[in-house]
Amino acid sequence: MSEKLIASIRHYNKNERVHHLEVFKKLSDIQKPDAIFIGCSDSRVMPNLFSYSEPGELFMVRNVGNFIPRSSMSGVADGDESEAAAIEYGLEHLNIDDIIVCGHSSCGAMQALHSGRNNIHAINLSKWLRHGDGALKFKRKLVVEDGLSEVDQLSQKNVLAQIENVKTYPIVIELLKANKLRLHAWWFNVETASIYVFNETTSQFELA
Repeated sequence: MSEKLIASIRHYNKNERVHHLEVFKKLSDIQKPDAIFIGCSDSRVMPNLFSYSEPGELFMVRNVGNFIPRSSMSGVADGDESEAAAIEYGLEHLNIDDIIVCGHSSCGAMQALHSGRNNIHAINLSKWLRHGDGALKFKRKLVVEDGLSEVDQLSQKNVLAQIENVKTYPIVIELLKANKLRLHAWWFNVETASIYVFNETTSQFELA
């Protein structure tokens, strides 16, 4: 562990912990998150920062590419159970009624997908990127901002493709039919530190 991280932990324990103690005491036995947040592992994406969310408010699922493997009709995920388990737990046990899928600009996973995942020598990464194939085949007309690169356009398509993947889970289908669940597509522009929200009417990611 780096000296910087060790120093940060020590500073937190000594100076900051006391300011958060009451909040975490209340959260020690129960959590009631407002939303499931599905985002990329990228270190530049900080959902608590741009959503002004406090501890206990976001149930986070983060991985390379903000992917959600598709589900069969029986509810079995395509080769990876972690993300599926988070969706099931969040909806069934925490009674969350909002799911956010958030992509971002300059995404390494999208760059790899755009270049062709068969060119990736890292075996597990190449295999994992298959969950983004839907973005490459995405048919929906998407209105894009002027000057947006092909990789960033793919990143926005991927957010919408992952929303479609989320919709393959039986519990999601059930809750959507009952109007007890809302799905949201967000996109974070790293360079401008801006959050965009997808508008179904205009078929465009718009500045929130």
